[in-house]
Amino acid sequence: MKSRLLERFAEAHYRWHVILHIFATEEHIRARLAASVARLERMIPRGELNSVDESPMYRAELHVENLDWLLPAIATLRCKVEIEHPEELRLLVQEVAQKMLHAAGLD
Repeated sequence: MKSRLLERFAEAHYRWHVILHIFATEEHIRARLAASVARLERMIPRGELNSVDESPMYRAELHVENLDWLLPAIATLRCKVEIEHPEELRLLVQEVAQKMLHAAGLD
């Protein structure tokens, strides 16, 4: 019952439908993106990893009203993340990344 309720929260209709590919363990992802926020689907089965150092890939599906809070959430994952959708999130990440590079003196 509890897991179904969490799924319903994660599937609720909000302004943005976000799809991320996250290269980390489920435990690592869940420490930052709760089940009530993101629905996860493992994309690379356990037996298909090339090495012990390679992380599995999860497809994370989120329904959010505002994209701004995702920026720090993605940053705190500290792993490889690919944005599949929406393009607006990708552009927002690029804009903030440029500002961070400038702040670090790397632009």
